[in-house]
Amino acid sequence: MKALQSIAVVFSLMMIGQAAGQESANRQKAFAGHWALEMSNGAAGWMALELNGGEWSGQLWTVGEPKAIRDLKYSNGKLTFRRALRIGPPEYPGGPYAGEREMRDLQATVTGDEIRVIMKVSGVKPFVHLGKRLPPLPPEPDLSKVKFGKPIRLFNGVDLTGWKLINPKKINGWKVKDGELVNETPKKTFDAFAPYGNLRT
Repeated sequence: MKALQSIAVVFSLMMIGQAAGQESANRQKAFAGHWALEMSNGAAGWMALELNGGEWSGQLWTVGEPKAIRDLKYSNGKLTFRRALRIGPPEYPGGPYAGEREMRDLQATVTGDEIRVIMKVSGVKPFVHLGKRLPPLPPEPDLSKVKFGKPIRLFNGVDLTGWKLINPKKINGWKVKDGELVNETPKKTFDAFAPYGNLRT
């Protein structure tokens, strides 16, 4: 009888341990996926996190091209990682942070389909980025069934009416030439923080 009781206790402990391990695994997997972020300065961001064979990898995008994040580690419901970031004040409202890139530690937590990413910097208020999980991409559409609406004319072929620089402090090298929108600046780099501005309408 005692032997049966011992077996029952051991089996119960094994089941409890297995359930706890499964819960921990599920909590870790909750971070995987694509996330739409609102950065602490109001700018838009995007993050992709992937768990493959127990190893994490990811990218974080705020402006320009996506940048890889490093040293991803999961522990006690939190995912920590490092990324080279600019943390200086934006050059214009809603713009990206400025200054030289520095390696920074970030920590993420997930609740349902919402993510909270915190970056602490000595001497200043923590940077808090909030985001929501992006749904999976839908099946490829059948373009033969697409119905287009009335065309919208974005460029009048005469001047820059309706167009403006994203950052008004940048140099505007855009103009209209022979009915075309052209840029003839001596720009040698297409870095997002170069002195020449991009247009939007």
